[in-house]
This record gives sequence, structure tokens and C-alpha cells, in this order.
Amino acid sequence: MILTIAVAVGIFLWRNLNHTGQVELKDFALKNPKSITKIFYAPNNASIPYLEMEKDANGIWWVKNKKTRYKADTASIHDLLYYIMENLQVKNPVNDAALEAINREMALQAVKAQFYSGTTLVKTIYAGGPTYDQYGTYMYLPKEGNDKKHDRPCVVIVPGHNGFVTPYFNTDINNWRTPALLDIKSNEIQSLHIKWTENRTESFFIEKIDGEFVLKNESGRQMNVNRNRVLSYLDMFTWVTREGGEIAGINNNKESKSALFASKPFFTIDILDNKGKRSVLNLYYRPITEETYSQESKTGELKTHEIETYWGVLGGTDEIWVVQDAILKNRMRKLSDFMSK
Repeated sequence: MILTIAVAVGIFLWRNLNHTGQVELKDFALKNPKSITKIFYAPNNASIPYLEMEKDANGIWWVKNKKTRYKADTASIHDLLYYIMENLQVKNPVNDAALEAINREMALQAVKAQFYSGTTLVKTIYAGGPTYDQYGTYMYLPKEGNDKKHDRPCVVIVPGHNGFVTPYFNTDINNWRTPALLDIKSNEIQSLHIKWTENRTESFFIEKIDGEFVLKNESGRQMNVNRNRVLSYLDMFTWVTREGGEIAGINNNKESKSALFASKPFFTIDILDNKGKRSVLNLYYRPITEETYSQESKTGELKTHEIETYWGVLGGTDEIWVVQDAILKNRMRKLSDFMSK
């Protein structure tokens, strides 16, 4: 009985701490994340562009700002909706002693996040920075898009998440773009051209002729190869990814970027799909730098370039990405690989 009364008093005091009014545990959480079709981020800094993520009629997510639009990273959006937003819990409202400082910080740094189902706004929150111990996040609940509002920010957590959640409200569009450079199913491929610049005899074509895929050498002569090898190889061009996160620093160095584009890629993947859309991925060697993990290969030879990563550039763009050899090595086949028994 005493324990029951103590718990009841504790809940009453917590809900009314410093005149915050009623604060419920799940006030910030999305009740039905599956229904969300649009997410809008607006930073409190006018110099930083807004960010919008929207699901199209085919169920594909896109991310855009005022300048650009890209296919979005579905996995990141899924994490935001189902791991973060569905599980947000209030730990406690901000107390009077810290209120002025937190309000000032929120005014400068918070991101306004709105979640829509169709054209209906179903949730608005302001996501701020981390608490001093890095385990909570300051958030504020306004009246807009909610059943009620709070009169002060709260410390919000995700049970089981060892840290703050501010990064999930980042407005850098590159953090939300799909990491896939190529994503084409084998049954959608009309032709594939693999080019080895330094050894053209290892280059080859795979073309669909009368519904069947055939392999040809660089001169166009059809080669007698194992059909299953060809089909298995074509399956490798679904979900070919780059390193995630922000765009590579070389993009901000005009001299290095110009030098790269003035050179020739050492390897090219050129795919034409059934609808006539061409996707080209060019790979360039990355030079050895002071940050290179080892100047020698596993066999003890001095490296002339990075061997664990490459520069990757999609045809028709001028963005340079880091691509890992671990992702591409099985896709970097040579003609002789198909001819061997």
C-alpha cells in the first residue's frame, strides 16, 4: 500500500514538475509510423536549407531540398520512423534552473520535424541537441500537429538506444540519399559493357538477344561460356553501394577534382536497361596519402595507389564518391574469368 502511494505521488510530482502541466511518456512518439508518407525538416537557421522526404505512389522514398532531388536511403528512413519516432519516451521535463539555457539553445539549433500522412499533419516536434551525459535529447512539443503542447522542452530517450538521437534529424541531404550507385535487377538489363582501360582484351559485353544473354569480347565476337556464370554475374548489379555519409572531401578541392576528371577511369561499368536508360559507373585509383593504412600490399609490395578503396563517379554527374573494393571486387570481372574452367 505504501509503495503504491509513493509511486502515485512520484508520478504526480513528475507530471507537474515546475508547472509543466500534464506530460505523458509517449507524447513525442508516432502512433502509426506505417501511415507516414512525407517528412519535413526545417532548421532554425535560415542559411541552412529545408529537407523533405516523400514516398511516391510506387512506395519509393525520395529526398529533396530547394536545389536537388535524389532517391532516398529507405533503410535510414525506416530507422527514423520505426526505431526512433515510434519509441520516443519522455524522461523528464527540463527544470526551472536549466530552462532559460535550454530554450536559448533550442532556438538556435533545434530542427522542426513534421510528419504527414497524405496531406494530413500528424506530428510536429522540435529536436535539439544532446543532454550533458549524451544519453538523452532535448525536444519540444508544440501545438501544431499535436493533440496538446508542452510549455517547456523535455529530455527524451529511446529505450535501449545508447545515446542521443539528434543525428536522425540532420538536414544534410547527402546523409539521406541512397548509397546505391547502381541498382538494376538482372531481368531489367538489356546490355552490360565492362571496360578495362589498361587491358582492353579483358573487356567484354553481355547482351540480351532473343531473350537470351550472350557474352562477347571487345571485338564483338560471341564467346562460348557457361550460361550460369553469365546469369550469376548479372545478378550482382542490384544494390552496388558507395560509402555512406557526407560527400567525399575531394569534391571541395577544385584542383584535385579537375585532375581526376582529366584522367581516364581504369574500370567502367556501362549498363543499358530494357527501357533504354543507361547507367555508367567509372572507377579511378585513389592516390596514396599520409592517411593510407599501409604503404605495402599484403604480399609486401609498395602500393602505387589505394587498393582497399577507389573513387567512383556516376556518368552524367560530377560527384566523386568513395567505393570499397570489398563491394566491387566480385563485380570487377575480366573476360578471362568467364573462359576459365
